[in-house]
Amino acid sequence: MCPNGRKVTFKKYQNKKNPSGYEQSFKIYECEDCTDCPLKAQCTKAKGNRQVHWNTVFEEMKAKAK
Repeated sequence: MCPNGRKVTFKKYQNKKNPSGYEQSFKIYECEDCTDCPLKAQCTKAKGNRQVHWNTVFEEMKAKAK
């Protein structure tokens, strides 16, 4: 759920290479509709709907580092 209570649903899987050449896999989630949302400016700079890119391995590594 987004801060305005709208659903953020799974959209697709995507692979990207970072600048060092390592390929990362992401799950991409997108808000159902950010049109006329009063919180959009605080939530995202995107022209369209807000997207969240989630990498499970990276999130686990961040948690271990903390």
